Amino acid sequence: MDKLDPRKTVKELQISWAITGNDLGHRMNKMKQFLAKGNRVEVMIAGKKGMRLVPKGEMETVVEGVRTAVEEAGAKEWKKASGEVGKSMMMFFQGPLDEKTQQMLAQMEEDEDEDDDDDEDEDGDNGKGEEDVVDQRPSLHRLPRRRS
Repeated sequence: MDKLDPRKTVKELQISWAITGNDLGHRMNKMKQFLAKGNRVEVMIAGKKGMRLVPKGEMETVVEGVRTAVEEAGAKEWKKASGEVGKSMMMFFQGPLDEKTQQMLAQMEEDEDEDDDDDEDEDGDNGKGEEDVVDQRPSLHRLPRRRS
């Protein structure tokens, strides 16, 4: 379920305090796409080396632009923002899930619950009179690397 659950996918956007209006609009459109899928989005706003000096009012405008885009996407803040305006700031948002995705996730959870109930067979067989077979071969990702 984790692979298909859009709430488990975290997208990160990095924005400079000195971002221009057009660039901010482009980033916000990208963020809205992520949120529309139900993804979580982390927005990092920070200064960069050699960045022009930005007045506090412009910095607050960037934060308001992000919050406005989140409202337009119908998303919500899932974790309180950290940091402060003018330094580095992280904001955390969760997109809404559409009905189709909610139904799919609910069905997957029900299927997992049913599978868990089937696994509780006390005599060690799989419920069909056969014993469960466990693969004893070593996994490739556990083998040590060869050094040349």
